[in-house]
Amino acid sequence: MKRQIIAAAVLLVGCGGTTSTTVQRVAIPPGSTVLTVADSLAAHHLIGSIGWFRFRARVARVDRRLKAGIYEFQPGTSISAILRKLRTGDALQFRVTLPEGGTLFDLARNTEVQLGIPSRAVLDAASDSTLRAQYQITAPSVEGWLLPESFD
Repeated sequence: MKRQIIAAAVLLVGCGGTTSTTVQRVAIPPGSTVLTVADSLAAHHLIGSIGWFRFRARVARVDRRLKAGIYEFQPGTSISAILRKLRTGDALQFRVTLPEGGTLFDLARNTEVQLGIPSRAVLDAASDSTLRAQYQITAPSVEGWLLPESFD
């Protein structure tokens, strides 16, 4: 009986230990470490033990292959399923419509209306020197570099 109680406790800790049915949306920024990902998952009550999550990620050799994105997880999702989703990059995808000839300001406004991302954040990202360097954009803004196609 004592072993069954301990096993149930370990299972709850490993799976998040919550009975909530509210889907949790978790943002994983580019370059996130397994520790920051674990902290975020714990803050959303998706995992019960940061150390156990990190251990499982290391054993599965996923700890250095987590993909950035915005993910949705149902509370109670197993750590294996969470790691699989983070490894494969099975993140949410969003679509924003920008009419032909639209400006960066139009994109920022549409992003705010359609996705709830503040337009100021889009405009700031468009002129962020680190982000532009990452994509080898030498212009002072990404305007003119964005094509009317699909982006990941």
